[in-house]
Amino acid sequence: MAEFFVMPQASPTMVVGVVGKWVAAEGAALSPSQAIAQVETDKATMDIEVFDKGVLLKHLAAEGEEVPPGQPIAIIGKSAGEDITALLAEFAAIKA
Repeated sequence: MAEFFVMPQASPTMVVGVVGKWVAAEGAALSPSQAIAQVETDKATMDIEVFDKGVLLKHLAAEGEEVPPGQPIAIIGKSAGEDITALLAEFAAIKA
């Protein structure tokens, strides 16, 4: 089942992170501990890693976009053909 991958709280003082670069493309197969993006904070630039095996179904944040911790930045699923329509609608409501 597909789910949101959220911007992590990389430090106690982090208010926003900037998606510096997507390392993994949409449709890429992911393995545990694989970096999917580089995120810039007020303190450092770091790789953001996934914890489980899956597929990166959709980027929800553009490179250069500021995103607060806890807000979705991607959708990750178990297989490439998963229906993410409901998650996209939920994300649109969050962004509104």
